[in-house]
Amino acid sequence: MSDTMSAASLFFAVIGLFYGSWFGDIQTELRREKAIHRPDRTSTIRDMEAAKRSKAVPLALVSTVFAVVLLPDLVQLFASATRSFWNDGLGAFCHYSSVKTLFSAMVIIGCVMSVHAWHLVVKLNNRIASFKVKDE
Repeated sequence: MSDTMSAASLFFAVIGLFYGSWFGDIQTELRREKAIHRPDRTSTIRDMEAAKRSKAVPLALVSTVFAVVLLPDLVQLFASATRSFWNDGLGAFCHYSSVKTLFSAMVIIGCVMSVHAWHLVVKLNNRIASFKVKDE
């Protein structure tokens, strides 16, 4: 478990670095004002598509890989803990492992980050599509 925890911690730190570095840029693109005339939106659309392609999608992919790779270990830990609690009742707490608990928390947070990152991609897609709509 310690090797897995070390690798997961390193990978999680990289995701955190990407998230911290790119989240502000993604939010900036989501807050862009829509120009009245479509030709005036070209550079804004190009910038939003670049942010999606170079920041939002890679962040979503990396966080999804993290979650998918570690999810089987998390399921195994939960199954083991449930079995232990079922068999030993409150005596199962003598088998408590803070490393396994932290690992579980890290994977759950990674799954939440993955969902949030994909949500950002969808929001950027919707925002880009709204900028591409023809003038009425």
